[in-house]
Amino acid sequence: MLFLSIGFFLSFIFLILIHFFGVRIRKSIKFSNNQFLLSVLNLSKATQYFKNRVIFSIRALALVFFGLAFILFFSNYKSFDHKLGQGLVVIDDSWSMASKSFNGRTSKLHQIVQDFKRINSPVSTLKYYTTSKAFLKPDSVSELFPSFSQTVISGSKEFLGIGKQIFLASDFQRNNTNSVELLSLANKRELTIVHYGYESQSNVFVDSVWFQAPLRVSSGSFILHARIKVIGSSKIPFVKAKLLNGDYHIGNAEVSIDENGIGNANFSLKKPSKEALLRIIVDDPGNSFDNEYFLILPKTERLEISFFPSLSNSNPIYKAFQQEPGFALRNSLVKTSSVWVFQTENEINKSTQTLMKEWLRQGKSIVIVPSFKSAASIIEMMRALGVKNLSERGNAYSTLPLSRPDFTDPFFKEVFDRRYQKITMPSVTPLLQWQSSFHSILTFQDNSPFLSSFKISDGFVYLFAAPLAGSEFSNHPLFLPVLYQLILKSDPQAPLAYSGDQDKIEFPLTIQMNRESVVELRNGGNVFIPEQRVQPNGVELYLPQELRDPGFYEVLINGNPISTIAINIPSEESDLQSYSKDELQDFFKGTKYPVKVMQANEIQSLQKLIEKDKDGPDLSKYCLILCILLLLVENFVLRNRKSGSAT
Repeated sequence: MLFLSIGFFLSFIFLILIHFFGVRIRKSIKFSNNQFLLSVLNLSKATQYFKNRVIFSIRALALVFFGLAFILFFSNYKSFDHKLGQGLVVIDDSWSMASKSFNGRTSKLHQIVQDFKRINSPVSTLKYYTTSKAFLKPDSVSELFPSFSQTVISGSKEFLGIGKQIFLASDFQRNNTNSVELLSLANKRELTIVHYGYESQSNVFVDSVWFQAPLRVSSGSFILHARIKVIGSSKIPFVKAKLLNGDYHIGNAEVSIDENGIGNANFSLKKPSKEALLRIIVDDPGNSFDNEYFLILPKTERLEISFFPSLSNSNPIYKAFQQEPGFALRNSLVKTSSVWVFQTENEINKSTQTLMKEWLRQGKSIVIVPSFKSAASIIEMMRALGVKNLSERGNAYSTLPLSRPDFTDPFFKEVFDRRYQKITMPSVTPLLQWQSSFHSILTFQDNSPFLSSFKISDGFVYLFAAPLAGSEFSNHPLFLPVLYQLILKSDPQAPLAYSGDQDKIEFPLTIQMNRESVVELRNGGNVFIPEQRVQPNGVELYLPQELRDPGFYEVLINGNPISTIAINIPSEESDLQSYSKDELQDFFKGTKYPVKVMQANEIQSLQKLIEKDKDGPDLSKYCLILCILLLLVENFVLRNRKSGSAT
């Protein structure tokens, strides 16, 4: 349309030039008598002067209007991009928009695309932008897919100068709507809310998975737990779930859902001899976009623990690890071990201090247990490692009771079941005290620390304040779980699954990397190169914006596959409960610019708002019409003068 308008305008310029410069086809006429010439000579000079002035005025006005038309035309259509910038449609492309729309036939995201294509003709009057911070060409809107990467669009400089109005299409989830951002948008532009959510929508999904006991210290078989959630007004008493290993069906569960919409599926499995790629699929025909949950069951290997100096078989620490087949005990420092348990009755020499510094520099951990003879030597050693606030405790040989653990602490979370939370705590005899640490795991009832971690170099030191041999704590139900957690925290495995909205994921590695190493993620034929940061025991990966789909991703280092990770749709995206239209209208009261809220089924009325968003009427066409009318008047005056001359 723009090129046709420019062609018409250039044609009109050509006609103007012909008219003003008299480029006409001329023909000679022979007069049969002199009456015509005599009548022209007899015209009044005053009349001739007046008519010439009228013609001059008409031509001058025609040129003025033509000039205005020229200026207005090219200011309105100076570029094709300006035409695109009449209005901005911001489309929520988060994964919740993959759920069913109100018509039940398509997803909300596809419904938005269809609606705006239908009401916007031609489609080039709008620009499209997504909450994943991507501009879309009008002809590529139909290729829109959900994205993990979401951003605060109100702070994006890319669209602040575009259009007069913003049309925001979203489902406005209760748990995932940024109210501060919406108010910021409403105070910067005229905002129109197109609401694609509805309160009665239900959804079934896997919220999380875990093991009852750490996989490395479980017996030959173990239980995989999956928490199932049901969201929405409809009451669903049971949900069917199945577990697949690749394409093989290996487990079923019929999950009872409680009044809070939560149920647990339990699958009995055997320890895998190799890495297993598992999928949990729940039965929910209403919304199938998040019915599948991906997880990795890692290959289990024995975890090596170095005891140096070596401990006797009767030592309670040694006995605790000896009875678990998942641990391999070494009475010397070995390179393949990531944990060093240190307890001595002797003074600690400088060579041992040097070994500890090198051990920590490699990102490994040391568990230090004092004895009555080595307390002063441990203080000196810790000072050499950089911990200055240690001292011996006064009132030697007096016992103090321990406080109950904080079971919300990540160290204890989902490791100790509820029976531990009401047990009587033991008393021990503290030898050491300190004021601060990286993390206090267990404390005495006077709030002084019993077990703390210290971040030193690239590793961790776990320090007990009291001897364990012969103490009440060594016979307490918490003794084994606490020791096992210290070891497992020192040699972490990759999580069973990652969430797609994580800015970064920490992936443990057993191979050495250097700065030139390149980590890639491969899913089918798609390969992604995330930003990475090498750590002593692994690598931090920053998921790229292009990574959009849940599923299994093969991890490659320098092109060689080393492992696989599972990435899932964030559980927040599966909670489809939305704000109502009335709630949104109340929310925007008092904003700088008016905010119009409409449901998706009112989309037809949006056409008037889009037309209103243009830069006003195109005045250039009215100037051209006036120019044409003036030229017609001039032509009439000229014809009248000629006819008058002939009389």
